[in-house]
Amino acid sequence: MSFTSPWYYAFLAAVLIIYFSVPSRFRGYLLLFSSYIFYSSFNPKYIAFILTTTIISFFCARKIEQLHDSRAKKSILALAIGVVLGLLGYTKYWNILAKSLQLFPSADILVPLGISFYTFQSLGYLLDVYRGEIKAEKNFGKYALFVSFFPHLLAGPIEASQDFLPQMQKDKKFDLKGLALGCMMIVAGLFKKIVIADRLQPIVAFVFHNPTDHFGPSVALAAILARYQIYCDFSGYTDIALGSALMFGYKLSPNFNRPFFSTSISEYWQRWHMSLTAWIKKYIFYPLITSPFVALGFSGITIINFLILGLWHGPTANFLLYGIIQALLILLDSKTKHIRHRFYRVIKLDQFPVFLNTLTALITFFILIVPPTILFYSNDFETSKILYTNLLSKQWFLNDLSSIFSSYYFRDCLTVASLAIFLMETLDWVQKKKTDLGELIWNRSRFLFFMIVLVALILTLAFGNYKSDGKFIYMQF
Repeated sequence: MSFTSPWYYAFLAAVLIIYFSVPSRFRGYLLLFSSYIFYSSFNPKYIAFILTTTIISFFCARKIEQLHDSRAKKSILALAIGVVLGLLGYTKYWNILAKSLQLFPSADILVPLGISFYTFQSLGYLLDVYRGEIKAEKNFGKYALFVSFFPHLLAGPIEASQDFLPQMQKDKKFDLKGLALGCMMIVAGLFKKIVIADRLQPIVAFVFHNPTDHFGPSVALAAILARYQIYCDFSGYTDIALGSALMFGYKLSPNFNRPFFSTSISEYWQRWHMSLTAWIKKYIFYPLITSPFVALGFSGITIINFLILGLWHGPTANFLLYGIIQALLILLDSKTKHIRHRFYRVIKLDQFPVFLNTLTALITFFILIVPPTILFYSNDFETSKILYTNLLSKQWFLNDLSSIFSSYYFRDCLTVASLAIFLMETLDWVQKKKTDLGELIWNRSRFLFFMIVLVALILTLAFGNYKSDGKFIYMQF
């Protein structure tokens, strides 16, 4: 029941109708039951994994709150973290490590969708209770919904317990505005996914799956398109998740804030996958910087954080190298920040802030964001090595692009996706000037609002690419 499937929207509509038809005291349980139905639609066996994580974290958090002895609290916390992380590690990393290290045999292991997301969410809750930042939830059903709420279950955003749990205490009334804004967000997410990401996917796959056949221009183009594919695929999922939740009266955390407008790599990581970076900052960076590990210094701790970020995606050489490169770029950005600003003042560039911001955003995107994408997107290290070698080779001939542009299908995909990207970035720029474009239109004219949503939906369905498998990239993580 993927977000791009008509079955999902039939399911969403049915749950919405029942949700606002039953008394408020039953609505949480309805959402919980619906979330398990949604999750089991991919594989009924997944329920066992999410229930294990939910039960362990719920009862251990209750026990931690009841205990007064700090050692006993730490023991229960360590037990809970060990079990929850152990389940994640076994299902997600055992076979990858078995294949790469060859120290132990691989096994027939089912890897549940979204396990990294709901594991981190549960761990954040446990640590918040242990620190006394929140009270342990006493209602198992409410906590289970916090872990398994179907809009964010498969690929986030990773919700903070302080943000989500209090929303359950409020009585949810039918809100036409919330329903309408939710619809607009869903259409925007579908537009990003099927009109942009799914149209870029075949071109990117053509280059990345045949690395020895492509050189400078085609590799560079594929890397740029891959970065946009990943962004539109993931942010498209997030928009659909936020829109679906808003229809029920729940506000999820934003995951992206126009990341390609960033003027530095540090700013980029403040705008990209914001819920994960916020989680790592709160539960890993700050504890390390205030512990004996502070001896490693800011640089050492930054590298550890990005190694964990890379490992979260998978224990492969590509992801670990990607994490190290991001850490080094962050450190380089931090060390040279004052020098760059002084240089801009000397050459008077600071007197033209719009030009300066545009220039630094372009440099950040094409020099710092795009090249590491080859590591992130490649299936293995050998593929990425070939692509980097070919990218930097002297064979920079424009006719190398002929393998892409000679295909009518590829030309059609690239034309539609490019126009869609231009429209998306233009709307993002408008959003930067206005606080919320959807609310602005809603407040001006509801008829205009619904007409825009309807036209956008028709155009999305008309220009979407239905030849790809439709899977979301981040669901594998």
